[in-house]
Amino acid sequence: MPLDPTHRFHFPSCQLSSSMAGFQEPLYKSPLEGFEAAASATSGGDVASPTSQRLSQVYETFTAPVDTGPDGGFDVHVYYFQDNAAQKKYAQELWERIKREFPELKIGDFWDWPAGPHSVATFEVDLLTSMQFGALSHG
Repeated sequence: MPLDPTHRFHFPSCQLSSSMAGFQEPLYKSPLEGFEAAASATSGGDVASPTSQRLSQVYETFTAPVDTGPDGGFDVHVYYFQDNAAQKKYAQELWERIKREFPELKIGDFWDWPAGPHSVATFEVDLLTSMQFGALSHG
């Protein structure tokens, strides 16, 4: 399925075509930009990172090209089959758990029918920082 260019998480700088002959190199900056002189962890075996007095800014904000504005970041959709009573119950409990454990997150309504472009029931959680993304997806 092709990416929808109007979707807020589409990355226009990564241009691909349906054939490899039309592949264009991504227009992203080097991942090392700004870190050329930074101390590096050792490689191989157990990794021991050098001591640092600061945390990465990525804990607080996503890196470009992800939109970091108030409507940016990622929206996570939790899908379930609305005609399956066990899935619906679990999804409702998960929705309620997220609202209680993460009150700072914007959480959408609990849809118990297919809504909008979604083919099954869903609810949405908006994640505005990498830390929120990590906490919710690995919490």
